[in-house]
Amino acid sequence: GNDKDELGKAGFIVPAMDADAVAQKIIYLAEHPDIREKMGECGQKRVAEYYKKSEFLKKYKELYKKSGGE
Repeated sequence: GNDKDELGKAGFIVPAMDADAVAQKIIYLAEHPDIREKMGECGQKRVAEYYKKSEFLKKYKELYKKSGGE
């Protein structure tokens, strides 16, 4: 899916500087452990994939430079 869809599975989007909105989401997750667990798992997968991709790109760029690319 796209990044916004995936983020919705891994967490909530709240308005910047809106402490009440953040508090409401914390309370919601405290009251819904099943959703909290699913979001946690999705977040872990998202981070693992992001770092896997960035590590690949880093190695690819190093290899490209070694081959004479700029």
